[in-house]
Amino acid sequence: PSGIYQFNNQQSIEYINERGAKLMGYDSVEQVMAAPNMQQFVKHLDDTFTILDEAGNKRQDEKSSVYIAITTGKSAEITSQFINKKDGTALWVLSNSTPVYDEAGKLSFVLTTVTDVTESKKAEIALRESENRFRTLAEALPQMVWVRNANGIIEYGSKGWERYSGIKNV
Repeated sequence: PSGIYQFNNQQSIEYINERGAKLMGYDSVEQVMAAPNMQQFVKHLDDTFTILDEAGNKRQDEKSSVYIAITTGKSAEITSQFINKKDGTALWVLSNSTPVYDEAGKLSFVLTTVTDVTESKKAEIALRESENRFRTLAEALPQMVWVRNANGIIEYGSKGWERYSGIKNV
């Protein structure tokens, strides 16, 4: 279900699976491998998608997991939103990049996986919106509202509850 990419230390694509090609807006693996240069790959992404970070800001190329893995020598995990410039469809992807070194300690290649996490991001956003609605409603009510877990710990208390009990929200 994930796209798999292998970028060599010459900044070329050595391997990409069919899912990886499709996730990045290509029709086929052959289309990617016809021009496997990393700069052409990035240009294709920029031409095809508006890429945003989790906060909704335009993600800079140096914030990609591949760039971080290459420049820092450490694995990186990044969640981004890809919005197709042609049709406006959006997908959320989780990219994981890991640098792999040869026996001499020199960077050999970067292995990257990209997984479509759109459905879980939609659920996360819906849950956050639902929680915000609950808090807004609870704060607007004249009654005291509080939530206690099975261990007896207060997880939430409205302002009315705080005024009455003197117990501050955690």
